[in-house]
Amino acid sequence: MSFTNSNTVSYDNFSVKKERESISQNKRLLFCFLVIFLVFIIPMALVISQSLRIVHLNYQLEELQGELSQLSSTNKELEMQVASMRSLSRLERVARSELGMVEPSQVQRLALAPIETEPGGEEAGSIWASLWDGFSSRVRAATLD
Repeated sequence: MSFTNSNTVSYDNFSVKKERESISQNKRLLFCFLVIFLVFIIPMALVISQSLRIVHLNYQLEELQGELSQLSSTNKELEMQVASMRSLSRLERVARSELGMVEPSQVQRLALAPIETEPGGEEAGSIWASLWDGFSSRVRAATLD
């Protein structure tokens, strides 16, 4: 019986060693697979994702360029409309037809007296004072009439 027991023990040791080697081999395979994954697959995925991003951004760029072209043509049309609206012939036509304006039959001109200056070259009074004096004299003249 002891012979059988020693055989059984050695057989058990052999199977344990075999299992350990198998586990060790599985770990090595897993490690190799992991290294291959890290070295090849991840950079490939990054390259593919960047390529897809570039395609997407190019699509957006084309859309924005089309929109810019459309807005530029609309802007040119609006600038032409503004120019035509500001033309003097149009303004005169609108003033005559829609507003009922006519050219004056008599032109009146008003002559202003020159402002006296002091020897230093500055005005005798401020411009506001002279405007106030002119306004008040007109009010007095209007009330006298």
